[in-house]
Amino acid sequence: MKKYLTLIAAALLLISACEFDFTPEIDSDPKLFVKCVAMNDSICAQVKYAAPSSDAQKIQNVSAAHLELAVNGQTFSIDLDDNGTGTVIKQVKEGDLISINAGMAGLNDVYGYTEMPGLPEISDVKVENNVLIDSISYTVLHLKTDRKPDSDDYYAVHIIEERTMTSPDTLIVDTTFVRAMIQSGDDGVPEFASLNDNNGLFPFIKAPVILFPASAFKHNECALSLLSFGFIFPDMTLRSRYKLLVSKVSEEFYLYSMSLYKSSGDILATLGLAPPQFAWSNIEGGLGFCGALATIETDWYE
Repeated sequence: MKKYLTLIAAALLLISACEFDFTPEIDSDPKLFVKCVAMNDSICAQVKYAAPSSDAQKIQNVSAAHLELAVNGQTFSIDLDDNGTGTVIKQVKEGDLISINAGMAGLNDVYGYTEMPGLPEISDVKVENNVLIDSISYTVLHLKTDRKPDSDDYYAVHIIEERTMTSPDTLIVDTTFVRAMIQSGDDGVPEFASLNDNNGLFPFIKAPVILFPASAFKHNECALSLLSFGFIFPDMTLRSRYKLLVSKVSEEFYLYSMSLYKSSGDILATLGLAPPQFAWSNIEGGLGFCGALATIETDWYE
């Protein structure tokens, strides 16, 4: 019994030693929440009304908000639907400056901007099966680029797996989406985000998606270990092939994604043992983000 009391006392001392005071920076004023994403052939924006939970008038009709987009200074007005969403169909090219301005009666106007990245220069994808990593067998996809990415490049990859299962009297073809992990790059394992479709970036980008910086590449090659699970009967054989949606994303898109990823997995903050992680924002006067992504679709690889 004395032993257990000693352990409990040590645990309490450890918890108390980890205590610290912090004051969260909470703005009680209602604000506009804006998401704006420029893609290859369109710009999609969404406006929401953000207010503290104690605000009895937190639900507002955002279709009355005004929203203006600009590409290199050329402005476009967007009509918002009842959900506060609108789209402009326009080709956007590398280096274009996209800005957004939104306002609503009784609230401050908000502003944000981003720069359109170029298309990812993927030259080849190699599939390597049964790779042992920490005694676990993985399928690894090796993405190769035409050149070593610049240090300020950021990427997002959505992986589609087509499984063909066969037996003497059965043929099953199934398509699924695969999560992945980053292997070591030039500077070790880089910080990356692995997001599902409940993280607020969609429908701008397909899920699940893994986002990572240029440091994930060793020279001009990046390795993704697939977290692919499935069951096949003993008399069946399995053959898989893969297609990728590869995007080069703006720094703003990457930073916002990373903040969502860190917030979604912040167990200590959920338990009240650490300050919460808030979503990164580049919207002046409000909340949300303005980002961009340029996407290509690869062939099938096996």
